[in-house]
Amino acid sequence: MNDFFGVYLKEAREAKGITIEEIAKETKIQKRYLEALEAEEFEEIPGETYIRGFLKNYSTFVGLDVKEVIQKYEETKKTHVELEEEKIVKTIENNKKNFIIGGILLLVILIFIILFEISNKKEIKIGKKEVETSNIISKKVVEKKNSENGGNIKFKIVAFNLIKIKAEKKSWIVIMENKKNKFSGFLEKNKSINLKTKNKVIIKVYKKGKIIVDYNGKREDLGNDKKDIWKEF
Repeated sequence: MNDFFGVYLKEAREAKGITIEEIAKETKIQKRYLEALEAEEFEEIPGETYIRGFLKNYSTFVGLDVKEVIQKYEETKKTHVELEEEKIVKTIENNKKNFIIGGILLLVILIFIILFEISNKKEIKIGKKEVETSNIISKKVVEKKNSENGGNIKFKIVAFNLIKIKAEKKSWIVIMENKKNKFSGFLEKNKSINLKTKNKVIIKVYKKGKIIVDYNGKREDLGNDKKDIWKEF
């Protein structure tokens, strides 16, 4: 900002030994407006007409040439306008730069996200290939070991048998598991015995008895009025 005009006014006033308060009292101009003139803060004064009127009264009171003061004001105002325009241009340029920089940063972030997603997909694909390769290798190792042992590798699966024995009428039965007596006696009508075993089970139903055996979901009726029945499961 060019503050020559304001200094010019202030030095002329002080050279005459005049205070702001004295000018305000004699000219009826508010003190704050007089201070605004000396500070070149013209936007604080309500309008161009008031500014010119205040300058004329101020100049007359301190003994300055009114035309010279108005001319200096015009030059100062022009400088203020130029500085304001320059400030606006710089602001626009800075906004453009910030916009461009922001756009570049956004583009970089988007590229980073895209590359990150592509990298993750590649890792997933590589992981799948590694699993598939591992399975193939494991299979080959098993096949090799099987070949080295003359193809005698055996896989043993241990499973339990579920057996449910239910009496259709009061029946005398014997249940043997692995040659051991698990039950011997009367099984009352509609009563049942449940077994979970991986061993062989032999069931004997004495004559006139009748039972239903559910062996792993498969039903079988046992019983005879004339003779004893033996069944191995």
